[in-house]
Amino acid sequence: MNRFLPALLLLLSGRALAEDILVESEAFIARSDAVALHSQIIDALPEGSSAIVRLVRRFHQGQGWRYLVIIEGAESQTEADAFAALSAGLEIHRTEGSAQPAAEPDPAAEPAVEPEPTVEPVPSAAAQPSTPSGERVLAAEGVLRAAVRAHGGKEGAGVLVAQAESIRFSYTRTVPEATEPLVVSNHFLRKGEALRLEVEITSGAAVDSTTILTADQIGWVTVDGAHTERDPGRTMEILERFSPEAVLAVPLGFPEDVETAGVWRELETVDRTGEGEEALWILRGVEESSLQEAAFDVEQRLLRQVTWSSSQGDITFSYDDYQLIEKDLLIPFHTRIERDGEMIEEITVSNFEVDPVIADDMFAAPQ
Repeated sequence: MNRFLPALLLLLSGRALAEDILVESEAFIARSDAVALHSQIIDALPEGSSAIVRLVRRFHQGQGWRYLVIIEGAESQTEADAFAALSAGLEIHRTEGSAQPAAEPDPAAEPAVEPEPTVEPVPSAAAQPSTPSGERVLAAEGVLRAAVRAHGGKEGAGVLVAQAESIRFSYTRTVPEATEPLVVSNHFLRKGEALRLEVEITSGAAVDSTTILTADQIGWVTVDGAHTERDPGRTMEILERFSPEAVLAVPLGFPEDVETAGVWRELETVDRTGEGEEALWILRGVEESSLQEAAFDVEQRLLRQVTWSSSQGDITFSYDDYQLIEKDLLIPFHTRIERDGEMIEEITVSNFEVDPVIADDMFAAPQ
């Protein structure tokens, strides 16, 4: 399990803009119920509406993870009332600039924007910052807008992952240890509400295991042939940590995070480094920001590196080997995670399939 994922999700939760009006649904245990409501609201919106309808996953103390539908974009109380009337159970909330409860992005069915091949227009010379050498560079706002498009538009590749009826996701984690590195192959399956995780240990002090959450929400773990029933809520929470939305939280959630988290809007372009395919825009945050620095390649405008400050030191995520799984689903197949310059984990994706055919018996309770 990624030991730094909980801290990362807290960093990504962000803050709402001042005086935002949100319309929220009740919290659903089943993701399918929230997806159905999301589709109902999308269909009910008037043509030309600028409202943004999101599916989010939020942790409720004492209850575990729940799914909600949120409607954003109301510019007046009248418009908020109209959104709330689209379906029973929708309520209006004013954020008034306060921090929202931690919510992990789980975008739903709003169509993603296809990346555009053209680059962001460069502002006038007077508006551009300069590198220490005096070279003019693209302002941070332009870099981020182009990067959002490159990552699939306002909702990003996470849209396709969240909408998928099934997911097959395999990757290898390498963690340095004192004697020998811990090398683990994880095979994550999801079909509707059912989940399965197979853990295979290549090297290191750990054991193989299989964990299943059945379609009727019964949790099981199998180790050395012994089957143990587990709490379903806790089982789902653990298995979700191995999902692509968790393992690839930053690149999958980047477009939405740029829209909602103020730390991204505080970045300033400070440099342009390298040449050709190695050229990068370097953006840096204000001194007290948790987001220290981000780098985007000049040609493709993809996120290549991001550094967050934490109580455990500066955590840097580096991404490469981006591959197009299907339209708008462009993900890095290699991630390197460092703390204060020292590698603490490496992740290599070997397989990522959206809506594959998966037999139901893969999620059956062990016999």
